Amino acid sequence: MKSTHVKTLKATCPTCKAIIHLESIAVEEDGYVDCTNCGGFLKILTMNPLKLSVAFFDDEYDDDDEF
Repeated sequence: MKSTHVKTLKATCPTCKAIIHLESIAVEEDGYVDCTNCGGFLKILTMNPLKLSVAFFDDEYDDDDEF
């Protein structure tokens, strides 16, 4: 069985400046996470080093849309 090495990654929330800890196995580049401190919706720009930016919804997206 192949061993999976899980790393804890740290980044700063661009909105509230809180330190965010993420497990490398749970996230991927161009993915999204929420800040547990301010609730901000963040996009993962790069994994090494971990860089986050505020994510914006597409203007065409509507909460009532069904997928």
